[in-house]
Amino acid sequence: MKQSLNRHSSMFLMEIMIAILFFSLVSAICLRIFTASRQMGQDTNDLNMAVNQSENIAELLTYSLKSPESSSMDMKGTSGFLTSEYPDIAVDGNCLTIYYDASWNCCTSGNATYYIKVRKTQEESLCVFCIDAYKTSEKKKPVYSLNVSLHPPLHP
Repeated sequence: MKQSLNRHSSMFLMEIMIAILFFSLVSAICLRIFTASRQMGQDTNDLNMAVNQSENIAELLTYSLKSPESSSMDMKGTSGFLTSEYPDIAVDGNCLTIYYDASWNCCTSGNATYYIKVRKTQEESLCVFCIDAYKTSEKKKPVYSLNVSLHPPLHP
């Protein structure tokens, strides 16, 4: 009788250990899935904000070229037009850099989490702007890239 009770209790202990192992494995898998989905959500938000900011800059560049006040087709003239919207813009030759914090608000380069580089090239009669959005932690691969080709208007 005593031996039968021992055998049932050892079987019960083994079942509990297997159930705990199963729940441990399932919870580890769920945690990994939750962290991956959080990262995917953050990446999606970064991409969405990068697209919005790049399109805003593209629209401002389009307006700056069509504006009668802009007689200069160089980056200095374009940056002068964009300074009203982005006061902390940095100009380096044919490249503009606009810095953003973690919430995608304009900031200085010291507080930046993201930045957008705008490069201008001239192809025959077109002004081509390359707008690239980067994370400061990943400088090699842009979050988003947009190329804008514009015909500069003829100002009399």
